[in-house]
Amino acid sequence: MVKYYTPFIYWIDTTGLDWQSDEIIHLTITDLFGNIVFSHLFKPEIVKSWDPTQQGFHITPQDVTNQSALNNYLPTIQKFFDQADTLIGFGNKNFEDLFLQLAGIKLPQMMEVDVQQQLFRRYQLFDHTPSIYEFADYFHYSLNLETATYIDYPQAVAYCYCQILEKYTN
Repeated sequence: MVKYYTPFIYWIDTTGLDWQSDEIIHLTITDLFGNIVFSHLFKPEIVKSWDPTQQGFHITPQDVTNQSALNNYLPTIQKFFDQADTLIGFGNKNFEDLFLQLAGIKLPQMMEVDVQQQLFRRYQLFDHTPSIYEFADYFHYSLNLETATYIDYPQAVAYCYCQILEKYTN
C-alpha cells in the first residue's frame, strides 16, 4: 500500500493571547493547495467577552452566539490531524499548538513546520518575527487586512510554504 504525503495547514483565532485562559473561536485547516478541509467558528465555553481587534477577523461574541462549542468537533478535528504527514502553521509552535492541546487535540508526533520561525530563524529573511502580512508580501501573495476571510490566512501560508520549498530547499 502506498502512503501519500498529506500536509495540512492550520490557523486558529482565539478570544485572546493567553493559552491558559482564552479559548479557540475559529479553526481552519487546508491542504497544501489551499483547499478547505475544515473551517468553523466555535462558541467559547468559559470566555464570554473579548476584544475582537486582537484577531485577524475581528470575531465578536455575537458572531459565535449560535455556534457549537469546539468540544463538539474534537473527534472530527482530531481525525484530520491524525491523517496528516506534516502539519504547517504560522506561529504554531508558540501559540496555536498550546491552544489546541489545551482544548484536547493530541498533536501527532510527525514533522511540524512553523513557517514564521523558518523565515525568521532558519532562513534569516527577516530581522524580526514577521507578521502574516509581511510574510505574504515577501512572497508576492496578495493578502489584504481589510478584506481577508477565514481561509485567506491558511491559503497564504500554503502558498508561501511552497515558495520556501521551491526557493530555499534542495
